[in-house]
Amino acid sequence: MAGQARRNPVSTMRHCGGLVTVTPVRDRLGEGSEAYAVSYHSPGGDLAWLSPRLASEDQADAAARCLADFTGSAVRK
Repeated sequence: MAGQARRNPVSTMRHCGGLVTVTPVRDRLGEGSEAYAVSYHSPGGDLAWLSPRLASEDQADAAARCLADFTGSAVRK
């Protein structure tokens, strides 16, 4: 309808809270290399997200801080 404001789904994510975690992930190929993933869970549990594998813990930590800042979430390692 004309004249109605539409909600921007990205702006609704900002400061919604939740939990961001950094976890080590298993190497499926058996090469022994470490990898990490960042995950997000909303407070109500209705939204969850898992990153692709990240090669270093530093990269995962940086990604987690960025996501936590954007969503207003706490980070847990």
